[in-house]
Amino acid sequence: MAVAQLFSYADHIEQRVKAAQARTHHLTQALLATIKAAKG
Repeated sequence: MAVAQLFSYADHIEQRVKAAQARTHHLTQALLATIKAAKG
């Protein structure tokens, strides 16, 4: 693999990680809101 291809692949992985982190954050917030409502 050429260096440019490796950097491109790394960029693609980085985008996927950021998207997964965003989904995890939203899920965490939804779970916390659900728990707070259940305690309410």
